[in-house]
Amino acid sequence: MIHPDRDVLEIAAAAGLVTGRVRIPEGSPCFDGHFPGAPLLPGVAQLRLVADLVADAYDTPVRVRAIRRVKFSSPIHPGAVVSFRIEAAPGSPRLVWKLGDVRAEVSSGEMDVTVGSP
Repeated sequence: MIHPDRDVLEIAAAAGLVTGRVRIPEGSPCFDGHFPGAPLLPGVAQLRLVADLVADAYDTPVRVRAIRRVKFSSPIHPGAVVSFRIEAAPGSPRLVWKLGDVRAEVSSGEMDVTVGSP
């Protein structure tokens, strides 16, 4: 599936862990208006990215119900390649994630989700 907001370069799911790398395209609609002249990926788009990557890995819908904790450490700019590590056991209502780039961790957190059909 083609996503205008991400190019999945690698993805693997094993033993309740989803890992891989994703490129955030320069033309992603997520950057529109955030911020003119100095674009960066909004925090809400990072949260959606985590849920979408789990949905991709398990080929099932994932809906965010609550954000338990989140830390945004570094900005994600257009064209960035971001690695991800998401603890996501099939059917589990909780995701724990870390996103990073070549320099360092860019965000981490924990969220409650509904996996599969509502």
